[in-house]
Amino acid sequence: MLEARRRWAWAGAHRRGNRLGSPTLMEWLIGLIPLPYVAACLLLTILLSYPGLALVFYLDGRLTDLVSFPSNPVEQLTFVVGMIVNALIFFYLFFTVRFMRLKVVETSEQLRPLSRDQGETFERIFAPLSSFWPPLIIGIVAVAFLHLLLSFSQGGDAFPSLLAFLFLRAPPPDIGPFRTAQLLVNNGLFVAAIGTFVWVYFRTLWGLHLLGREPLSLKTYREDSMLGLRPIGSLSLVFTGIYFVWLVLLALSSLPNPTLFDVVYPIPLIALGVVMFFLPLTNVHRAMTTQRRKEQSFLREWFNKILGETNPPGSERREGSLVEVSKLLSELRGVMVLDMLRGDVAETPTWPFDTVIIRRFVVLVSSITTSLIAHMVQVSLGL
Repeated sequence: MLEARRRWAWAGAHRRGNRLGSPTLMEWLIGLIPLPYVAACLLLTILLSYPGLALVFYLDGRLTDLVSFPSNPVEQLTFVVGMIVNALIFFYLFFTVRFMRLKVVETSEQLRPLSRDQGETFERIFAPLSSFWPPLIIGIVAVAFLHLLLSFSQGGDAFPSLLAFLFLRAPPPDIGPFRTAQLLVNNGLFVAAIGTFVWVYFRTLWGLHLLGREPLSLKTYREDSMLGLRPIGSLSLVFTGIYFVWLVLLALSSLPNPTLFDVVYPIPLIALGVVMFFLPLTNVHRAMTTQRRKEQSFLREWFNKILGETNPPGSERREGSLVEVSKLLSELRGVMVLDMLRGDVAETPTWPFDTVIIRRFVVLVSSITTSLIAHMVQVSLGL
């Protein structure tokens, strides 16, 4: 009881502080459970997945109405995999919102030396991640849209019976009270989870776009080939990986008998993920390109200065003079250093990530897209 009161007080205090370090909506809700965050996520996942469903059917006295465990070994494996994937989707949404926010906090600390205002820029740009209303509104719209898709795909009414009961005051659905409560809690938590996930994902990428416009104190290419902006590229890559793992879980949830719609709808989502990987970094790319041009301009001025100081061929010079030899060696050294620096500047990246990362990203996207197209062909041919 004391632990629960302490957790409620902690959650309330952090909810009032809308800062970069404050918890998001879903973190705040999970923080009300007097358990470590990962344990609380596991508990909610169990209660909202098949074990929790079996429990509420048992409490309603309708356990026989629940789908029985299949006898065929292949169907048993499919049934178990489906339960695990559905549970993973819940756990993934619960856990990743915290992981994403902490990753943003870590990146902000890494970029703090580039800030000209002691990190106030990062606080101003990313503090809205802990806002309450945007994820709630996004979650309600997303869940209502998913219910509509599910209803139309199953040939039912425009609104499922539960939503009709809640919003249109239609007769209650023919389910028990514990099942009704579980559906309400399930939908409420899913609203918060999907809303927070979408909000943190897109708001962070928008924050990276805004950050590229800020006057940061970039490092020189001699200090860092990426001018100190590598954490921004890493953050965008991590968020893109989280997004594509979520797409894979959605695709797996429709197996082993996906419809054509189940296979087609992830394809535009893949295209969206690719665009959202590069689009927030366009301002950063522009800043890095400008910095490289400045370095190239500086080297050209240096080269012109060396040419101006060099005696042209045929000019009179005192042969064997130590001063002349020393000057000639100095000029030769300057030309060699200049040539080396020109090569280094030419190879300076204009995106805040390595080419190796891009190759891995392309391989990941290509493999996922190829797999979906192959499933689409199988479904369309009825194989």
